[in-house]
Amino acid sequence: MDAYERSPKEIELKIKLNRRKAQQKKRRKQIIVVSALLFIAVVIMLAVAINAAKPKPYLIYKENGLYGLLADDGKKLCDARYSQIGEESEGAVSVCADGRYGWITTKGEVLIAAQYHETGYFSEGLAPVRLGSKWGYINKRGAYAISPQFDTASDFSDGFAVTSADGKYRFIKTDGKSLTDHSFENARAFAKNGLAAVKLGGKWGFIDKKGKTVIECKYDDVSDFWENELAAVTLGGSVGVINDKGETVITPQYTGIEPYSDGEGNYDPSVLCIYNSDKAGLCDKSGKLLLPATVFYSARAVAEGVYCVYDGEMWLLVDGIGAQIGNVASERELIFHDGLALFEDGGRLGYTDINGNAVIDAMYGDATPFENKRATVCADGKYGVMDNAGAYIIPPQFELLCDGGEIKYIYKQNGLYGYCNDKGEPVITARYTHAEPFVDGKAVVCENGDYYVINKKGKQLSEDFLEIIRP
Repeated sequence: MDAYERSPKEIELKIKLNRRKAQQKKRRKQIIVVSALLFIAVVIMLAVAINAAKPKPYLIYKENGLYGLLADDGKKLCDARYSQIGEESEGAVSVCADGRYGWITTKGEVLIAAQYHETGYFSEGLAPVRLGSKWGYINKRGAYAISPQFDTASDFSDGFAVTSADGKYRFIKTDGKSLTDHSFENARAFAKNGLAAVKLGGKWGFIDKKGKTVIECKYDDVSDFWENELAAVTLGGSVGVINDKGETVITPQYTGIEPYSDGEGNYDPSVLCIYNSDKAGLCDKSGKLLLPATVFYSARAVAEGVYCVYDGEMWLLVDGIGAQIGNVASERELIFHDGLALFEDGGRLGYTDINGNAVIDAMYGDATPFENKRATVCADGKYGVMDNAGAYIIPPQFELLCDGGEIKYIYKQNGLYGYCNDKGEPVITARYTHAEPFVDGKAVVCENGDYYVINKKGKQLSEDFLEIIRP
């Protein structure tokens, strides 16, 4: 179970940029091979991103080494008595005390006492729990709805959960009844199109929610169905694509196929990434080649007929036959915002247009992508804001400038943090050693080692704590 156990961290632009660099470096070295895990990872990342976009109605605070809940205005909801406070699901917040897991409400009230060795999350009114060696399912009263009998048990989704016992897998309903009379050698949850991958006789296929075999178990491996109603399948070591009727869309011929991402977790169902060993290319969902997987190690579509690729040393813009467009060669991946992308040359950052021309020369130590024709840049060790023509809106003057949420920016001056408006004028003076963006009119700050909640006028709302975390 995930827990919110984070040490205080400064919200700094450099952290964000360095994280992106690390992800790019990892991607360059990866050889991607299709498996079920690829799609599961995508789903998890999207779920995390969606949850992060919706602030929870509570905060988590730390006192005497333990965690409790605060209302979002900083008032205590429950005392700090938990070693971990995890995710919220259907109004129930998972907690751990003395090595056992249970749940509290978002108001801090005990819902189910911490007593289980391991748990999942509430979905469709039930949560999987393990007490001893077996898993069962409980309701929000803490009573068993399905008795402990499974070696593994997933959360419920679309009316079904996947369970296993003695190496045999079954789909069960919320009443505990099995979907089919027979078990499977392996099974995964139902996708949005109502099909689930199952394994029988050493081969994979798909069933529907009535338990009927829709696509014969004849593949060495399969992915789950993607949102474009396609799935990757493996036969004899080669990967192809089928549709939800089991018809072959792309004959198995690649070492890997996966849904296309724009580099920031946004997926285009009309495009697929294809791989031949360590080479990457692109095709449309009918299998028509957009960029062959013969030369480059990574490839993304930037616009119609324009692709961002990695040649083993630099990121370039190329056309459909792999010829370079423009003359920009970048040490970092080119991801476009407002028609411009950051590029890196000799450790300095500038901006290129989609034609591969440097619109703003590489002269900055740090920089953010453009958003609404504004970008934060660092020149000579000072941060400011410029427009997409390279003119300063806020001249470089701060030690740091980053997103302040509902107050435009967090700024750093003389080693301390404050908040300023979109003209760079201080709204809350720099006095904090840690400051987080404003959400719903409130922000978490740290002053002299004490964490507390403030409003937009800088007034302290909560008591002082060792740490406060926004889930």
